[in-house]
Amino acid sequence: MNRLFILFFALFLICGCADTNVTSFRDPDFKDTVYKKLLIVVPFSDLDLKKTAEESLQKAFQAKEIEVLIGFQTIPPTRDFSYEELSKILKTNGIDGVLILAVSDYWKDQAYVPETSTSRGSAYIIGNSIQYNSTTNKSGGYYISKPRIKFECRLFDVKTGKVAWMATSMTRGNAFANFTVLADSLAEKIVQYLIDEKVVE
Repeated sequence: MNRLFILFFALFLICGCADTNVTSFRDPDFKDTVYKKLLIVVPFSDLDLKKTAEESLQKAFQAKEIEVLIGFQTIPPTRDFSYEELSKILKTNGIDGVLILAVSDYWKDQAYVPETSTSRGSAYIIGNSIQYNSTTNKSGGYYISKPRIKFECRLFDVKTGKVAWMATSMTRGNAFANFTVLADSLAEKIVQYLIDEKVVE
């Protein structure tokens, strides 16, 4: 039983996980507006991070059966678009809201893992003497870094160009959390907030 517990605990430690807290605000002028199709845009210069963040949000929306498009596919980053061209893309695809996600801050917290040691020994008799052998295993005695990232999310109303809803968030990951883990945690919370507040359906 103890070995099983240790195994599950070890698996928990090596798996990346994250938790997100969100604070949101809905503009009173849009309290009755419900969006049915969104375009998700994450304006990162790093294409890998941009694609990862947009796809995390897309996956979270689709899990709730809400139709969305992502900027990576709809607005190719290799092109420059005029206002008229962007307006045409939104109209052609029936998009009524644009969700823009940006990073406002990022850092890493360090935590010290204290050193611990465990010893195991064995004894056996040879003639009139007792022989004893022992081994000591040490662990810990090092620092781990835990990622922290703050996002700002704004939902723009296509008809007016105004911000209908916005949110700020803090995502905390464990030492094994990569950007995908952080983005998935954020996406899940953001989508749930939009649904609970009846902003999307």
